[in-house]
Amino acid sequence: MAAKNNTEVIIDGKVYTLSGYESQEYLQKVATYINDKIAEFKMLDEYKKRYALEDMYIQKLKELKNPSEEHYDNLSLLRNYLLTERSISSTAKIMHMHRNSVIYRLGKIQEILGFDLNDPDVRLRVLISFKILELISGHIEPLPCIDGQQGSESFNFYE
Repeated sequence: MAAKNNTEVIIDGKVYTLSGYESQEYLQKVATYINDKIAEFKMLDEYKKRYALEDMYIQKLKELKNPSEEHYDNLSLLRNYLLTERSISSTAKIMHMHRNSVIYRLGKIQEILGFDLNDPDVRLRVLISFKILELISGHIEPLPCIDGQQGSESFNFYE
């Protein structure tokens, strides 16, 4: 049996000791992940003090939600498309759609929203809007994954 590791980490400016059978590098990654999440919530709390979150996200995104379609709604399609860094093939796999259908629906989404998804500022604002919608609803959507694999840049506690 592996030896238990004790690692001192800094979380939100305070020193904690994390213990476990995982490596010290892994425990440091856990602390980094927690610090990143705390920073997100602090940033959003600051925004809440200045603005109502409902005023900060793109209101037009509501037009994409179709309650009759649970798996193929345009809101999910847009979110997955942006989170896969605009990969048509990856989006099609995640959504279980033909890639031509994804291309067609993305065209319709751009018509509905009146946005150019080739503009990086627009994409950033839409992604921030998705995060705000998650916080308002209290339901955090999982990151898209293909064939059970998370994106290489994301940190997964279950690895």
